Formats: sequence, C-alpha cells, structure tokens
Amino acid sequence: MAEIVSICLFSFIWLVSIYIHFKKKGWDIANTIMFVYFFSSLTSIYFYFNVPVGHEVDNITLPPLLYLFMAILICIFPLLRYGDRIENISLTINKSQGHILYLIICMISPFVILAFGELSILCYESNSISIVDSYSDETFSIGKQMSRIGRVGYTISHFGAYIWPTIFFYIISNTKYRILAFVSLIAFANEILQGYASGDRVTLVRFVLYFFIVFYLVKNMIETKVRKRILIFAFSVILIVVSALLLITIARFDNISSDYSMGGFVTLYSGEGCLRFSQYIWDLNVTSNGDTCFSFFKYILGFDTYTDNFLRRLHYESIFKIPTYIFYTFVGDFYQDLGIVGTILFCIFLAYFLKKIIFMNVKNKGLSLLPFFILTIFLQIYLFGFMYYNFKTFNDQLQLIAPIVLFGLLDRIKH
Repeated sequence: MAEIVSICLFSFIWLVSIYIHFKKKGWDIANTIMFVYFFSSLTSIYFYFNVPVGHEVDNITLPPLLYLFMAILICIFPLLRYGDRIENISLTINKSQGHILYLIICMISPFVILAFGELSILCYESNSISIVDSYSDETFSIGKQMSRIGRVGYTISHFGAYIWPTIFFYIISNTKYRILAFVSLIAFANEILQGYASGDRVTLVRFVLYFFIVFYLVKNMIETKVRKRILIFAFSVILIVVSALLLITIARFDNISSDYSMGGFVTLYSGEGCLRFSQYIWDLNVTSNGDTCFSFFKYILGFDTYTDNFLRRLHYESIFKIPTYIFYTFVGDFYQDLGIVGTILFCIFLAYFLKKIIFMNVKNKGLSLLPFFILTIFLQIYLFGFMYYNFKTFNDQLQLIAPIVLFGLLDRIKH
C-alpha cells in the first residue's frame, strides 16, 4: 500500500508543478517536459500492477522519487525561469557559412540518395519476423546488406544525423536553393529507415523527436505558408512512425515478451524508469566511474573504459548486482556514474550551462550553430530522459562529434 501511495504522490507532485508553472507562464517547453514525466509517472502505476512474475517491482519509497523529482527540476530550472526567451530563436548563419552548408549538401547528395533507395527497399522487404531477428542479433548490421556506395551514404547520414535537421530548416527558411533542403531531409530519413529495418524503436522515436525540437526552436524563422506545409508533412510522418512503432512492438511482443500483457509491455517503456530508480539505483553504494554515460570522453582522454555496450552491461551487472539492461531515467544513469551527491552537482552544472546558452540567445539576438546545437541536445535529453540518458552508449556519444566539429568550425567564420 505504501508503495502505490508513493507512486501516486510522485504523479501528484508533477501535476501540481505543471499547474503552478502554467498559471505563472502559460504553456511552454518547461511544461511540456514536466508533462512528459507526469505522463510517465501515470503509466508507472499501470506498470506496477501489471508486471509479470520474475520482473516484480518492489522497494518503492518516496525519498528516491523526491530525489528524482528534484534532480530533474534542477536540470530544467533555466527553462522554468527563462523558457520564454527561447520561444523566438533566430539561428544566425552568415553568407559564408550558408555557402559551405550548401556545398556540403551538394557533395553528399549522390551518396545519401542511393542509401535512401537501398534502405527503403530493405524496409519494404522487412516483415515482423525479420524485424525481431535483426533486433535480437548482436552481429546484425544493415550495412552488410547495402552496396559499397550505399554504405558510404548511410555512414554519412548516420554520423551527421544531428546535423541534417538544422541544415534543412536553415535552407527551407531561405528562398534560394530550397530543393537542396530535401537532400538533408533524405539524409536524416536514412537514420530513421535504418531504425525501422533493424527493429530499433528507440532510433525512430529519438530522431523524430529531435526533428520536432529543432522545428520548435526555429519555427518563427520560417514563413507561415512553408510552416503550414511542414506541419502537414510532420503530421503524416507521425502517422507513419506510429504505424512503424506499432508493427515493431507487436512483432517483438509476439516473439519475445509473452510474459507481459500488451499494456504492460508498452508501459515498460514509458513507466519503468522512475520505479526501477527507486527499486535498484537509490541503494547503490558503488559507481561505474563514468563508464555508463561518459565512455567516449574517457576514451579520448586515455582512460580505460568500455566501448562495447554489451560488455559494459555485463561487467557492471556483476558489480552492481542489479539489471543493467532496463530503464532508470537519465538521472538514474547519471547516478550510476556519479553517486547521490555527484549527480546533484552535475545537474547544477547542466542547469548553469543551459542558462548561459539561453542568455547568449538574448544578448546576441540569436544563436550561432554550435550553441544552438547544444540547446537542442539539452532538450532531447530531458524530453527523452523518462526512459534513460540517450547518449549513454559509446556509439551514441560518437554521433555528437561530427556536429560539434562542423558547427564549431563554421562558427569561427565571421563573414
């Protein structure tokens, strides 16, 4: 009884926070983020009562849930206080930077278009069984089924996945060369097609979410007529993605997760994080010393770490004595690396950094490419974080390098 009361109180705290902020500032990005966690907490109630034997949820108490609430609130505090200052962002790209972006799109177009064609065929030929098999097979690689040029195109698309939405909206907001915007959109779509062909729902959700984050920030740069067309297109994409998610979910449910009810299986993704944080993470007395969330940065600094996600999970499961393949929220993943105090300090650092970016937008009347990119990553982490920290694997962190390098170099070009 005490456990369900704690979960309900957790949901109620989120609801009250949403109401208070709405009364003060109206509906904004901060309320959207809080609503995501409120909805997650509601589905955790259903998940709590529908977990199959062998996967029980217990040891749910209020202190870890309050800690989780406070840590998330610290992270998004700059958005709670200054979120209205990013409602009308101007992405400042000068003429020289724009020409380089156009040149990049022209150079990659033959490769990414071919990759798009090959990935589309792979998706068309996929069925529920192949989707499940591709997800389950650790050695599975979409690239092995593509031509050499197609692999080059997909590699470009993959490592530039966080570049293409920004380029797309920049080009589409200008009257020149709008046809090139669709090349960047195709490059971005390649990552989503790969997610579908390999049965990876997280890739589908993560990158569609990122596209909408970028659109939300730059929407006022785009003329009204074009913006309406994008919204119609976006609605169509949502329908397609939801259909793909349903297909993958049903396929994996039928073939893998017969212990769960369909509702329990779905709410495993939306509602498990906060419960497992209380059940497992709160009582950890050792840390993974950065291997959970910061493996790439440890690697480039010369420290020993795990570049293979499966080996990392296996190693720390034996040390933590808890499952390492389930959701703990993004705060829970930080907690594994930094502990109870270190996590709060890191959240304060993130809040300070986010505040600096917001004020940079106010001071400069816009954001250059790199600060804009960092802002989008902050929003993606927080909106996606009810499940886990979405850059926790070595390969996911590797995807951040290309945009950081490209946007950082372009920002140095002043004319």
